[in-house]
Amino acid sequence: KHVPRPRQGKLLPEDPFGQLRWLQGQLEDAASNRNVVWIVGHIPPGMETYSYNELWHAEYLKAYRRLISDPVLGAAVAAQLFGHVHADEIRWLPEAPETLGPILLSGAISPIFRSNPSFR
Repeated sequence: KHVPRPRQGKLLPEDPFGQLRWLQGQLEDAASNRNVVWIVGHIPPGMETYSYNELWHAEYLKAYRRLISDPVLGAAVAAQLFGHVHADEIRWLPEAPETLGPILLSGAISPIFRSNPSFR
């Protein structure tokens, strides 16, 4: 899981680095101005392709999905672009608004994990 580990006995931060609050503000602005956005990040929400481990802590995945599944805010998301998994994949979130764009994962251009280089 790619967030700072809390000190022993402490809970995960509710919104690490204010990222969820920032994303909500961006989506609200886009929706109110009738703009669309691309969400671009390194580590995608969901499972890791090779080991089938969750890449995000459940709390953060739930908060992210709540934002992009919102009928108004999700309608502003044309696409979600991520990497990290070294594979070309297309993902759809269950129960997402019809207008929510797909999650596109891009493979690496390096074959260091025994995967073929890819380029889109």
